[in-house]
Amino acid sequence: MRIEKHTKTLATTICMTILLCLSPACARKTNDRDTLVLTNITQTKLDQHFRKMLKITETESFPPYSWINDLKALLEKEKISDKELAQATLAFISANRDMGEMLLIVVHVVEQSARTDDLVEIWFEALSSKDKNVAQCAGSMLSLLEDQHYHKESFGLYSDLLRKNNVPANLVEYMYSRNLHRGFRTLLDLTTDVSTPEKKEASFRRMIELKLAHRMVTHAEWFPGSPEWRDILKEDHDAAIAAAGKHLAKLAQAPEWWARLYAVKVAGNKTEFLTGSAAWIKPLTEDKNELVRKAAQEVAARIGPRKLDKLIYD
Repeated sequence: MRIEKHTKTLATTICMTILLCLSPACARKTNDRDTLVLTNITQTKLDQHFRKMLKITETESFPPYSWINDLKALLEKEKISDKELAQATLAFISANRDMGEMLLIVVHVVEQSARTDDLVEIWFEALSSKDKNVAQCAGSMLSLLEDQHYHKESFGLYSDLLRKNNVPANLVEYMYSRNLHRGFRTLLDLTTDVSTPEKKEASFRRMIELKLAHRMVTHAEWFPGSPEWRDILKEDHDAAIAAAGKHLAKLAQAPEWWARLYAVKVAGNKTEFLTGSAAWIKPLTEDKNELVRKAAQEVAARIGPRKLDKLIYD
């Protein structure tokens, strides 16, 4: 009987261990069973904490400040790092999207309880997730951080990440999709190299060139779209469009791939900028950068070969 009982206990333990190791929350490390168990427990405890907060929200109009202290106390007690908190929060949000706007409370409390850089690092990585649900949640959570912490003129939230990772393509795509001009302004800050007096002068000149192109484009886009205003300001409007087109043609030859991508995206949004200076689009359809190449091909296909030739030669 003892042997049989011991065998059953051992079998149960093995089954529980296997199930635990197969849990998504434990997928980060598969070579350390203690770490796996701790990771699963960490996710469970944070899930419970978040659900408790959301339950109270049914009677509270806004989360009290004490919730932040409560979460910090839990992190300290369980020795949960800020990066683990970021991962657990993403997992919780992704699994409970049906809760809708209530999840904003969780993100608000988390971003007040952890280092912003750690949250950005983990959620940025998740933008590349093959799971579209996870990637979309990561993007939404990052956008909330942007609104909370930084001025609308740039994506300052990502400056360190961009420098550290040599302008990662998926982050540029994300910024341009969120706000094309704001994304470009953020990337402009990366052109400054002050390591030597010579490089400082050269990079300053380059930054001025890029900023001038950006300013001419946004100036041309500023003009009101109504026919009445266009008739009144026709001369100024046409001059602004022509100037923006010339600067986009210069950007199309820029060594920075993200500047070439910006030019293509702008032209795709407003084909007026291509009038009389659209020849630069064709070479970019064979650009060495995949993002630039695909974007140029899409713009060229959308315009059509006949209309594109007309824009070039009119």
